[in-house]
Amino acid sequence: MVKRRSAKWLARAVLEGEWTCYSALEEHLHENYQGPLAIPGYFEVDQALCYANMGWWDRVLEGPMTVAEIVDEFGLKPFLPLYARQENADIRLGDLVKYEGEVFRVVGRREVWPYAAPRTDAFELFLESEDGSTFTFVGESMLDSDEEDDEDEKI
Repeated sequence: MVKRRSAKWLARAVLEGEWTCYSALEEHLHENYQGPLAIPGYFEVDQALCYANMGWWDRVLEGPMTVAEIVDEFGLKPFLPLYARQENADIRLGDLVKYEGEVFRVVGRREVWPYAAPRTDAFELFLESEDGSTFTFVGESMLDSDEEDDEDEKI
């Protein structure tokens, strides 16, 4: 096991709006990780954090590592709550939604940095297609409205 400083202070700084999520992750990974593996890109880190919050710990991402191994190896546990924010949420983790005419499952929800420009949404959603082949994130307002559904974006 690799010895590292805790990232709790960085996760707290993100919650308090002092750091962006990516800047905190970059600080943590590039300044703190001393292990033998290449540091994953943001896309893989986003996936690992979202899948961990969904309870999909055994899911294998690109390469031979499971989500649990990635979270452990790179000390990402303090960042998990940042990808499962549910305050003021009409759409929750696990909900099915429509985006660009296709159905996706919400696997993560993260607050947009308060000073982001332009900032059209307070939260962004991480979406995975039903077959698991597509993973993307979008602002909450970008979901397709479904006129036949009283719950708007939820299916």
